[in-house]
Amino acid sequence: MFVTSQLNQSNPYILGNIVVWADNRDGGMSSHIYYYDLGKGNKRLSGNNSYQYNASISGNIIVWTDNRDGTVHVYYKNIETCKGGRVSQYSPGQDYSSIG
Repeated sequence: MFVTSQLNQSNPYILGNIVVWADNRDGGMSSHIYYYDLGKGNKRLSGNNSYQYNASISGNIIVWTDNRDGTVHVYYKNIETCKGGRVSQYSPGQDYSSIG
């Protein structure tokens, strides 16, 4: 079992051996994006204390929606290189992240 928190986990998405989801295990108003590699284990993907949701994966790239700066934007991270950043640049925010 890779989720041990009794708090909310939501919006799971799976591709091959990787599962991504939004997780509220830290409580409060924030949720974070986690992923689980069925062969390697569990890892928190996003580090900011903001509301993050709508995770999706294609290959090594995970995208999600994030309001870390008070405006909703789409972010990405390559789980092999650990490089990533904000994809969307314009306001109002973009709310539906997807990749594939």
